[in-house]
Formats: sequence, structure tokens, C-alpha cells
Amino acid sequence: RLMMPTATPPADLPHPTWGEASLRRASILVPAGRAKPREERRVHLPSAAVAVLRSLPGKREGLVVPSPRTGRPVSSSTWGTTWHRACRVADVQRCPPYTARHTWISRALERGWQPHEIAEHVGNTPRVVMDTYAHARASRLRAMAEDVIE
Repeated sequence: RLMMPTATPPADLPHPTWGEASLRRASILVPAGRAKPREERRVHLPSAAVAVLRSLPGKREGLVVPSPRTGRPVSSSTWGTTWHRACRVADVQRCPPYTARHTWISRALERGWQPHEIAEHVGNTPRVVMDTYAHARASRLRAMAEDVIE
């Protein structure tokens, strides 16, 4: 419930701690060197993700999402298993967890957000955002053709 609203797959935001999370600022700080890019960056959270964090039981210390069995960081295989289970429950064909990131970035572009804003949020460059996630849609191309003529 955190991957889609943040466009951040577990490999890019591994094992955040409550010390890095700020519910008041609606964000999680990713320390330098933990994920790409190598600089420190802040992942901003929508209200749905903040609500998920607020609903988590227990004290606000240590890992935000520890393994329920061990209390240690959740392994990448467990993240993958959980993602595929969620896809099954949602009746979505099996797709890799990275799909959440791709969908989020593509939708942000379609909704008019600027590539440099999206790039800062997801930890990429504007060029990568445009080259990888911008897709021409037939309906938008027709609308553009009409709009430019008027």
C-alpha cells in the first residue's frame, strides 16, 4: 500500500526507519547512498500513504515496515511475494513490482506534471522520465491535432 502512491519500489526505498519518516511533513527521507540517486532525497507521500503509516500498530521507532516474523528488514523476495499476492487479490495479471512505479510516473506525465518535478520525486533525471515513461496516446494525439489548428 506504499509502493503505488510513492512511485518507489522497495529496492529504491529499502527499509525506511521511523526516524526518516515524517508524518507531519508527509515524507520519508532517503539518506545519501541508500538508493539511487546517491544524493539524499525526500520522497513526498500522498495522504493515502500517510494514512497507511498512521494506521500501523506499535511504537514509532525502528523500521517502518519490519518483518512480522523477525522484526528485521523485509527481504526482497518477501516484498515480491506480497506484491504478487496483492495483484492476485486485485484480479490484476501478474506483473513485476516495478509496474507501480512505471504507472505512477506515466500517469503524472499524462496529468500535466512537469518532467523535472517528477524526476525529483522519483530520483531520476527529466530525460530518463521522458525517454522511459512518456507515451503517446492516440486520443491525446487527436486532441492535440485539433487544439493546435484552432
